[in-house]
Amino acid sequence: MNISSEDKSYLIERIPGVKVLLDMGDVGGILDAIDLWYLAGNGFAPPDYEDYNAEGVKMQNVRDRIYWDTAPEN
Repeated sequence: MNISSEDKSYLIERIPGVKVLLDMGDVGGILDAIDLWYLAGNGFAPPDYEDYNAEGVKMQNVRDRIYWDTAPEN
């Protein structure tokens, strides 16, 4: 699993319990934890909460890097 130390630190600061998943190298679990972070109402901008706020954009960028850096090549 190839995740930068900056991204790991960011995830650990924002998502409780994600360190265990990072230590295990559980990519699917990490992506699920990020999705649950969004489902808890984090990362969206008022008034409609349909678009990401700055924190949501940052989290999505981290999620994309994890996904694409671990996806099997076509």
